[in-house]
Amino acid sequence: LYSLVFGSSAWASPIFPYFLRSIAGAPSVVLLLIGSPKPSTLHLPANVHHVNLTLDQYDEQIRSMLNISGAPHHVDTRVLSYKLGTDGKPLVPVVMPSLIQHYRWFGWVDND
Repeated sequence: LYSLVFGSSAWASPIFPYFLRSIAGAPSVVLLLIGSPKPSTLHLPANVHHVNLTLDQYDEQIRSMLNISGAPHHVDTRVLSYKLGTDGKPLVPVVMPSLIQHYRWFGWVDND
């Protein structure tokens, strides 16, 4: 499974620790948290891994894959992180195939 976490508010959600606890309770499930740097004080369970990727890097990878040139339109970071996190989530296996190539099955999950 994978989930996108862009922005400090994604990591600071009051329910995020419960989400991590539920994933920890399923040790055969591997979760990739893709996005902004995780807080140094946050401990991830053994089956949860972080992939550091900025919102700009993710946007650029999608634009490259779709062969879109030119500067992106200015969009509020909160809106962009929501849109990429929601609408762009299914594109992760296409944009970053190396993340899922070792797994027989994959899927995405909301972390709230």
